[in-house]
Amino acid sequence: MRKNTIAMAIMCLFVALLPKSGMPEQKPIQVTLWFDDGWTSTYEIAYPIMKEHGWVGVMSWVVNPNPEQFEVEGQGLMALEQAQEMYQSGWEISNHTMTHPRGLNTLSTSDYHMEVVVSQWALQGMFGSDVTTFTAPFGEGRPGGFTFVRTMEGGINYPSESVLKAQFMKKDTTEKVVLSWVQQAKDEDGWLIIGLHAISENPNEWQITEGQFEMLLEVLHRENIRVVIPKEMMLWTN
Repeated sequence: MRKNTIAMAIMCLFVALLPKSGMPEQKPIQVTLWFDDGWTSTYEIAYPIMKEHGWVGVMSWVVNPNPEQFEVEGQGLMALEQAQEMYQSGWEISNHTMTHPRGLNTLSTSDYHMEVVVSQWALQGMFGSDVTTFTAPFGEGRPGGFTFVRTMEGGINYPSESVLKAQFMKKDTTEKVVLSWVQQAKDEDGWLIIGLHAISENPNEWQITEGQFEMLLEVLHRENIRVVIPKEMMLWTN
């Protein structure tokens, strides 16, 4: 009787420990929050809220933007000193060209050199030598010489890929949509990049509200997401 009781106790203990020791815990997926253009709302809204979560992101920086191209009511571009503060706190800076031109691949050789190469020299002077990614303006262009080139093509990213896709938060993006992106990344064990532009009280098609941004962060927190920047993913892809 005593032997049976001891045997039963050992079996119950084994079963209780099995989920921890016998089955691996689900690995959290990797998600990157990638902010384009350097809008003031990235500094004033996204940066402090993400800091509360202990998260950092990527900001695509235009060295010498054309003011007319970035004239949006109630929005402006942040100062270099603000971007440098974010960089010093752990954010990654991505090359978004010199002036954010359309048709990058159709430019003359000299203009292309200015937009891609000279902008890289300038950014390394502003932020340091670890500016290693490129964000294609309007999703156009795939220059070489960068660890990653991020486009505007939708989808999930996988090991060994250097041309990156992104899912973009827009005015009409709902929690259901965000959850579908996360589920796809989980199902396919991929790297999800979520692209963002400005955060506004009156968003246009490519902008979102602060409420939408807070919803996004809540989903990432609830779904056990590991928020990363591209330099961390270099280890994953090698």
